[in-house]
Order: sequence, then C-alpha cells, then structure tokens
Amino acid sequence: MTRQGKGPASTHLVIRIDSAGRLVCSEQQVSGFQFLAGEQCFGYVLDGKLMHRLLSRMGMPGVWFRTWEGLLSFQERGEGYITVNHRLLAAETEISRSHISEPMAYFTDIRWLRPAGRSRYQLNPWLTYCGDSASQARFQAEWIAAVGRDFVVPSSGHPEQWRAQREEQLRAEQSQNAAVVPIKRQRKAPARRTAARAAANG
Repeated sequence: MTRQGKGPASTHLVIRIDSAGRLVCSEQQVSGFQFLAGEQCFGYVLDGKLMHRLLSRMGMPGVWFRTWEGLLSFQERGEGYITVNHRLLAAETEISRSHISEPMAYFTDIRWLRPAGRSRYQLNPWLTYCGDSASQARFQAEWIAAVGRDFVVPSSGHPEQWRAQREEQLRAEQSQNAAVVPIKRQRKAPARRTAARAAANG
C-alpha cells in the first residue's frame, strides 16, 4: 500500500519482481515523498530515478558502478551501516578483488561512503537509506559527527580527473620513497676493543 506525503511532485523509479522472478521497472508520478508499507519494505522511498540519472551522467567506469550497486545490496532495513569486505563485495559483483580498492577509495573521497570499523561502512544517508525517516535522521546525525555535512555530487568528467590526480600522487610518493637512501647505523665496537685502542693510542 502507498500513501502520499507533502512535497514537490516528482517521478520515482519503481522496481518489483513479477511472478516469474523477473525484475520489472516502471516510472510513477508522485506528489512528494512516497511511503511504502509491505512485507519487504516499510518507510519513505528516495528518488531512485534521480540517483540513477546522476550515476549515468558521471562517466563512471563500469566496474565502479557495479561496486556501488554491490555496496547498496548489502543494506538491511533499519540499518545505517553495512558489513562487507573486499572478498564478499567481489563475490557479489563478480569483480576481481584487485579492482575493488579503486572505486572504494573514490566513493570514500567524495563522501558517499565512510569506513566505520573493520569491514564496516556507512553509506551516505542522504543518498541512500533503507528504513524509516526517523532512523534516517539519526544516521544523518552520526554521519555529520564523523565527516561533516559536505559531500561531492560529481560532474561527468570527475571520475577520470580523480583517477589522474590519484595516479600522479602515487607516482610522486613512489619517487619520493625511491630518493630516500637508508642510512646504515654503525655498529658500536665492543668495550674491550675500545679500551685496547685507547691504550695503544696512549
């Protein structure tokens, strides 16, 4: 069942599973925020179409997009955090583990994601949340306390710009490390040898 709340008119992307187990997508005009109540969902629905429109215009590498969608799949209703490691995320998205680190670093940099412990992350509660509006407000407060209010809504070329800057930074760090010559510490001579040398010189 649904009921309409107050707010501006918008279009929502609605996804459901039909009797054959296939995903069926449709667009619905709604006036304001939509409230859903059922076996699988209870709470206010974010504007999914707007989020996907943003993702489609970012020029995001396909592996990054699949990583983001994989992160979303680990959400549980009423939970503001997800528990996942690179192995689980690679299995969920069918992406090699070696390709997971870069998009995770990107989403952390633009503050769509923040680490919150070992294999524990919080997804930006303004962009995505699975639960009721009161819980969402609580997780928004936790997010602000941890990283602040600002996050990036990238332009179409931002992912490639970020990647180029990151590669340049990594090269600079590698160059700096290569220029550092480790200093060998001189071993102290045993006390007997030192005393013998002092006697010979005296």
